[in-house]
Amino acid sequence: MAIPDDYKQLGRTLTELGKRTADLGIPLGYHNHIGSLSERPDELDQIMAASDPRFVKLQLDIAHYFQGGAIL
Repeated sequence: MAIPDDYKQLGRTLTELGKRTADLGIPLGYHNHIGSLSERPDELDQIMAASDPRFVKLQLDIAHYFQGGAIL
């Protein structure tokens, strides 16, 4: 089971990667997936909150988002 620092670390890592890809003209998009650190909606929220939106975009997989427990 992940701890809050894991989500923060992933957010920071994604931001750093996003900065590097932006320098190459390539935007970075994070894709949530079942069986990953962003399986549940609250986990995905924590990761995205820890990421800089200038460098990290979300490629939301709606099917995985709902499989992870999202409710409309």
